[in-house]
Amino acid sequence: MVRIDELLFRFSLDAATDFLLGDSVGSLEDHTSNFAAAFNEVQRVQALITRAGSVVHFIHWRGRQLMERQCCEMADSAQVLQ
Repeated sequence: MVRIDELLFRFSLDAATDFLLGDSVGSLEDHTSNFAAAFNEVQRVQALITRAGSVVHFIHWRGRQLMERQCCEMADSAQVLQ
């Protein structure tokens, strides 16, 4: 069984990183992509922050270091390609 939302997420992520950063993260081929997992977690946290409003300071960022490391590594590799 294929989840269409997961497929569209990975396709969008690959297309966006290829266009914007010059290199795709390959999340369609690699279903255990660390970057895709980190990006998905960032989206989850941003949605929580948006809904939380004034109680935003009580939100626990699970895996914040992982998210930051993955995003920084991808941005650094994109800068090297230029």
